Amino acid sequence: MQSPAHVTSITSFPARGANLVLSLRRTLVSPFSIAAPVRQREVTMNFSARLTSNLHYGRQLFRSAMAGAHSGEEQYLHGKPFHLFMDESASQALKPAVVAALLGALGGFSGSRHRSPARTLAYGMLGGTIGFGAGLAWQSRGLTSSVATAVWKRVGRTRDEHWLESNPIDYA
Repeated sequence: MQSPAHVTSITSFPARGANLVLSLRRTLVSPFSIAAPVRQREVTMNFSARLTSNLHYGRQLFRSAMAGAHSGEEQYLHGKPFHLFMDESASQALKPAVVAALLGALGGFSGSRHRSPARTLAYGMLGGTIGFGAGLAWQSRGLTSSVATAVWKRVGRTRDEHWLESNPIDYA
């Protein structure tokens, strides 16, 4: 018969979670029983202080992302109203939509022997919708790039400021 082995395990949850619980368990494991806890100690961090800190940081990140999106939009549009930009983009996205609708209708027409008009119409509508979405995304790619770049910079700056608050640099 084998002798029982002593196993020590430490379980921790991420510091950003609801509670930080450190459990030190010394468990006796024998071949005939599953696990019988011998000793357990738990240390719990202050929940409300940690939650308040994380909520404040989350709000800061959200505000910086929104400010970045607005500045990226203004930088790309140069004062032009957004709805005029979208009107132009949508009108230019109609060409790919028509081509995709025709391809979808052709696929619905040639896909079966029965040549159902409802099926052809449905495939044409689906193709047109996909074509319009792809065309609109292509036409607005410059705006999307400008907004994403500005958001990335602002959120990065906010993260750096938060890190420096948590980890001050001592130059002395």
